[in-house]
Amino acid sequence: MKARYAIQSSDMHLLDGAISTAAKFAKPFMREGIVGVVFLGAIVRGYFDKEADIDIGIFADGKPDGSFPPLLSHVDGYAVHCWSSNYHEERISKWEMGKRWTYSESTIQYDPQGLVSEMLLEKRRIDSDERKWTLMTGLTLSEWYINRLTNLWVDRGDILSAHNMINQGLNYFYDMLFLYNNSLVPSDKWRSYCAERLVALPDKYKEHMIEVQIVKAITETDLNRRVQAFMIMWKQMATLVEREVGMKYEEFRDTI
Repeated sequence: MKARYAIQSSDMHLLDGAISTAAKFAKPFMREGIVGVVFLGAIVRGYFDKEADIDIGIFADGKPDGSFPPLLSHVDGYAVHCWSSNYHEERISKWEMGKRWTYSESTIQYDPQGLVSEMLLEKRRIDSDERKWTLMTGLTLSEWYINRLTNLWVDRGDILSAHNMINQGLNYFYDMLFLYNNSLVPSDKWRSYCAERLVALPDKYKEHMIEVQIVKAITETDLNRRVQAFMIMWKQMATLVEREVGMKYEEFRDTI
């Protein structure tokens, strides 16, 4: 399996064993009454280390009963997380972004009627309205938290809260970056890592992002340094987002 993510701690021996164990675990569920079986997480992304586990999704043709595996099992020395659900309920339900991203990274192990493949294609689709709204909200709220709310908390005399606003604003900035690249937004633990691998990023992205996230002292001077580094990236993205949505920032800022 070709690795999608070059993670330093990856162990190919562990990965090969995990893939083999996952296939063995899934085999009894490749049967009538099961719509599909999907491999998720580390074994799909092509890495494995001592902290990784095996993730499997099972879609049943109805409500899973007592014959389905528990959420957590231990097999051959591996932790196996298994999410069993009713395919028909999943098909009509609205998935949150993290779940959409997780399944967009999946490998389908069993799908005799092609129903799971069709469903996952639909779930990972980003429509134009979703993309446009996320670009506008991401640009607006990241600037609001990092460039304006920081000043508000300085005025209120709480420098710690001012620094914390940067953490809040970065989440919105990440949302905007991923949707600008027509990509679903990863779960929180993967956002920073995956963002570095996006194609369209501000110039010197990693250099500026490190500067934003380093906290040298809980002072106003250090806060200003972090904000200035962020605004260099923000201004570059603002020009690109304005072009994408066909509006100036000042036109949509107050509607968010």
